[in-house]
Amino acid sequence: MKIDAIRTAASRTPAKVKNLSAKIPRKVTIDNLPIVAGGIGLFTPIPFASVVLFGLGKLTQIVVKKFLHKP
Repeated sequence: MKIDAIRTAASRTPAKVKNLSAKIPRKVTIDNLPIVAGGIGLFTPIPFASVVLFGLGKLTQIVVKKFLHKP
């Protein structure tokens, strides 16, 4: 009886990281700040860091557009 090798998450990770890094914009602007912050949160080992950083990025975006942005 042959036992198949167990596939680990580490073997699939490089493809996911490659796809994710292609979606993260190279230049950070106020319009894509939440996406970039959430993407950085994905790479940290802290639980729920992606959600928290996305929220902080969105809050920063709203504050800047509301008070500091001059049309």
